[in-house]
Amino acid sequence: MMKDGIFEEIRHVSYSHISTNKTVGAADILRFCQDSAVAHTAACGYPLERLIALHRAWLVLSMHVRFVKPIALSKDIRVRTWPFSFSRVLGPRAFRIEDAETNEVYVEATSLWAYTDTESGRPAEIPQEMITGFSEGEVPPLSYIRRAPNYEATKRVADFRVLKRDLDTNIHMNNVKYLEYAEEALPLGTTVSEIEIFYKQQAKYGDILSLYASEDAEGNVLTYLKNQNGEICTYIKFIPEKGI
Repeated sequence: MMKDGIFEEIRHVSYSHISTNKTVGAADILRFCQDSAVAHTAACGYPLERLIALHRAWLVLSMHVRFVKPIALSKDIRVRTWPFSFSRVLGPRAFRIEDAETNEVYVEATSLWAYTDTESGRPAEIPQEMITGFSEGEVPPLSYIRRAPNYEATKRVADFRVLKRDLDTNIHMNNVKYLEYAEEALPLGTTVSEIEIFYKQQAKYGDILSLYASEDAEGNVLTYLKNQNGEICTYIKFIPEKGI
């Protein structure tokens, strides 16, 4: 549903969304955002089938997520999203997740997406029709990540093989899966207040990914996933909740 240029959906939080902390986990927060972005694009006249026929896709380059308040089981939530500040090939997009009844904010997120030619793998010019349909919204206070971070993660935590279940419609590893693998670097039960993700290289079926992690002076957990060729696929920074 579109309201004042913002696309919104009501979602019900079920048991499958709940993590070990008995609240919605970070990976499911990203799924809510991802699903909302896809639904918004479809509502503006570009459903998945049309994008596939055009050999086009929106690929996420970065996500910056702030967890304001935990989301409990059986809550009805409102997921809101809107793009802003389009360039020729890039579209930043904001998200806000609220209590459907009280409007209390649970999550704020800002992301950067590239409109991409799926045959060449190169950026493609965003059609003006699509930009007009989206109706750009306000610039959110949470900044999006423009460039890859520059940190060294030294401890090798685990290795993973990219399986068929990890793939999306673009036949590479789904954006959420990188986060799920990186969470293995966190002690069980860790609560994070913020996550910064930068997607650098696509992981494909059969790739071997190695998870590396380090902790900085502020107690943040710095991770990245490297493929078998030594290329970093994704940087993910976890900012734990104070006191954790």
